[in-house]
Amino acid sequence: MEHNNLKIFTGKEYFLEFQFDECKEGESEYGTYHRYAFKHEGQDTALFATDTLHAKLAGFRKGDKIKLVKDEYEPGKFAWIVEMVGKPVEMPTGQPQPKLQEPSTNDRIARAVAFKEACKMFYDLGGEKLSSDDLVILSYNTDALLEVLENRLPEDELPF
Repeated sequence: MEHNNLKIFTGKEYFLEFQFDECKEGESEYGTYHRYAFKHEGQDTALFATDTLHAKLAGFRKGDKIKLVKDEYEPGKFAWIVEMVGKPVEMPTGQPQPKLQEPSTNDRIARAVAFKEACKMFYDLGGEKLSSDDLVILSYNTDALLEVLENRLPEDELPF
């Protein structure tokens, strides 16, 4: 079965149906590859997935349908958005779950900075133990500050 390689354009939605339970993996001069076979607009297509995209696709099986979008969240930085189309997939027991990717050093540093700044918001408590309500607020503030640090908010929502 011949598959044409699917070219993914930023911001475009692709509705794909998995043709096999697993991708084809192998080694090339560029390292390990993950080749997925899909039905796209009635055509047999293939996609070579990056490690990041592979981690998101690995749990799907033959017949599963997804919407795939390559999102450019800031110039030169991309994220893969994968959404199930139709009924949710039930993973059979014993099937390996997709591995979560470890956060990068930059991600951990950004989270630490956001947490430190969120903690400064509680500085006036004078060293008292934080209540569970305070911890919820601290967690929310950390996530909100991280969005600002990573420039993930639309410009009209920035507080400055």
